[in-house]
Amino acid sequence: MNMVQVGGVDPTNDWAQDFEDDLVVFNHENLLLERIVLDSAEYFSIKEGELYQEQKLESAHTHYGWTRRLLERYESMIGKPIMAGKRREQDQLINNIEDELAQ
Repeated sequence: MNMVQVGGVDPTNDWAQDFEDDLVVFNHENLLLERIVLDSAEYFSIKEGELYQEQKLESAHTHYGWTRRLLERYESMIGKPIMAGKRREQDQLINNIEDELAQ
């Protein structure tokens, strides 16, 4: 993105400067994809917690699976296992859900 004026040439994305507090600009599509995957995992994790609180255990279990797969996909994309703590938290939640479903 050409956000800097160079030699009298207007920036190609001049409009974006009005929204710089609300935008995240990515220089490469892989970085954007990583962000989308991580944000999606966070969304499903939040939704899973809400469903668990509402005792909608089957739906919470489904959302857990989506969260887990997205976290694993994120780690494989960046090449580092950095989400171990989040996965442990998710595993504890799924154990709670499975215990309650078994009752």
